[in-house]
Amino acid sequence: MHPELRSYRQLSEDDFRRLWAKATFAIDTSVLLNLYRYPASARDDLLRALEQIRERIFVPFHVALEYERNRHGVIAEQKKRFRDVRDVVTNKQEELRRELDALQLRKRHASIRADEFLTGISSDTERFLERLAELEQAQPDVFDRDEIRERIERLVVGRVGPPLGTQKELDDIFSNGAERYQRSTPPGYLDVSKAGAADEFEFGGLAYRRQFGDLVIWNQLLSAAASAKLK
Repeated sequence: MHPELRSYRQLSEDDFRRLWAKATFAIDTSVLLNLYRYPASARDDLLRALEQIRERIFVPFHVALEYERNRHGVIAEQKKRFRDVRDVVTNKQEELRRELDALQLRKRHASIRADEFLTGISSDTERFLERLAELEQAQPDVFDRDEIRERIERLVVGRVGPPLGTQKELDDIFSNGAERYQRSTPPGYLDVSKAGAADEFEFGGLAYRRQFGDLVIWNQLLSAAASAKLK
């Protein structure tokens, strides 16, 4: 087929071997933030894998910015999950007891007895909530020492690209993005849903728009690849 259609071709095993051996790996924001969401074993496996390719990692500046802006929110979200789970378990246990009591089984049925079942549920719930409290105590909070961040910083030191220099550069990307998103042209067009009151923020004297974050990252990738003369 024509070389212009090569993006439709399935990569061969040799292609993948060359990529693993020589490619530059660009890390997305979700990769960094998901390190706070994964179980410890999966998180450590991923970090060890990234450490193996550290010399070929590249982090677009906007990825680093998004990570710093959202890190506290993800940590707080993880902490809040303990309260959410506690509320669900407690409420469901109480709801179950109320509904069974409403059936008046002791008065209205000769053989069904739910007391033993409810006692077992109560005991299991108590053990679960005790373990949940232990895990919650060990879960880092927003202002605790962030060991994940420390590992990330060691991993990407010297690997983060430069920021955009002027507001005009950003505004040009936003203008181009508005046209691309109307045509559903990737990357980032699904982020159009982020437009709204909280869409804009400022950093370093520049005004950013969240719905064009992926497009900013894409442009920084293109710029880095051109600068390093990557294929």
